[in-house]
Amino acid sequence: MCSSDLAAVQSQGLGIYACDEFDVFQGGVAQKAEWQSISNTDIFIQVWDQVFKAGKFWHHDWTVKVDVDCVFFPERLKQHLIAAKPPADTAMYFKNIDFKFGFMGSLEVLSKKAVDVFLAGKASCDKHIGSEGGEDLFTMQCLDALGVGHMTDSTLLDDKYTHGEGWHLFDVDPCKDASHVAYHPDRKSVV
Repeated sequence: MCSSDLAAVQSQGLGIYACDEFDVFQGGVAQKAEWQSISNTDIFIQVWDQVFKAGKFWHHDWTVKVDVDCVFFPERLKQHLIAAKPPADTAMYFKNIDFKFGFMGSLEVLSKKAVDVFLAGKASCDKHIGSEGGEDLFTMQCLDALGVGHMTDSTLLDDKYTHGEGWHLFDVDPCKDASHVAYHPDRKSVV
């Protein structure tokens, strides 16, 4: 997304700009990986360093990481969190989709304590887990290894990866289903 598109979204108070507080972090250029997605773990480890330096996560119960190409509705997330009744003051994250390992990185929802644990342990995870599986797999495996619990809400994310054959990038019909918090296109169509 170019900066003028981002400015238009911000001026209308949409997506992350409808959150209680937000930040936009600059990543880097990711390489295409052998598993037909992108190898972006190292980039996101650096972005999480920026999150730590900004420190805004300390002021909120939840931190949400949203990819720039993901359509995100914060008010829907608030409703999902209310319905899920997660335990207060607990290090936890949400598995967000009924696909593969249940956690796709276009939308990551972590409690304040989970972010704290992740930031403290990500260097150890990088050393022991490695960064070959993509940012979302790394984040999930790291959180699990560090003892962070999870809840599952497989309606948080609608990702085109789950739609199978026969859809196209400009098909917005899945977006009409207001039960999801976020919608993400299949990267094969945009990369």
